[in-house]
Amino acid sequence: MTTNRVSPSEWKTGLYESFDKVRSHRKPYEISVGKFDITVLPDVFSPKYFTDSLWFAERLPAIVRKSDFLEIGTGTGIVALYCAAAGATITATDINLEAVKNAARNARKVRLPISVRQGDMFAPLSPHEKFDYMFWNHPFNSWSGPVPDMLMRAGIDPDYRDLKRYVRFGRRHLTGRGAHLLGSSDMAEVEHLNYVVEECACTLTVLEQGDMPIEDGSDVWNTYYIYRIDPR
Repeated sequence: MTTNRVSPSEWKTGLYESFDKVRSHRKPYEISVGKFDITVLPDVFSPKYFTDSLWFAERLPAIVRKSDFLEIGTGTGIVALYCAAAGATITATDINLEAVKNAARNARKVRLPISVRQGDMFAPLSPHEKFDYMFWNHPFNSWSGPVPDMLMRAGIDPDYRDLKRYVRFGRRHLTGRGAHLLGSSDMAEVEHLNYVVEECACTLTVLEQGDMPIEDGSDVWNTYYIYRIDPR
């Protein structure tokens, strides 16, 4: 099979085109994502147009198993649903109120117990809440400048400021044996990502990686990663 890679400028153009497809839906719509049939609300990061959500969802259950699991930026909730179905106890947060409504709706739809909370990263948590695993499929793009809207925050993290907070403060909400996980891609700004991790006195270990088309049916592929973040 022949696979293509894109330049940063092509990727930027393609990202905006993909988010425009998400915006084209002005009513809730139904899709099949792996083993689940879910609803996607307008203005929520959609697995219909981005393959990373399902790739992470299918691989994380084998890592987190039957643990207390925190997902940051849950979106439609597909990662949380897969992990809950495998026996994990799930807490999920998202800054996008529509995403919180969406994930809660899908949890009810498939009858899985997931606690979904609205707020910026760790803000919805009490200071004493701790988890065995936490995971964030971070926005891969660190372009400077304002983010156009809440939806685009799922794809753009200016100067990786939110990534820095996740790496620096995440361990406050982990148990002593807890694992700090990050979902990423080779379309991320890898040098900048590594700089952020090093600046926070941490290291990255690849737990899983694999190639997928950036959208179903596309001949353009990228590589997804699940990293474990450890203090140096």
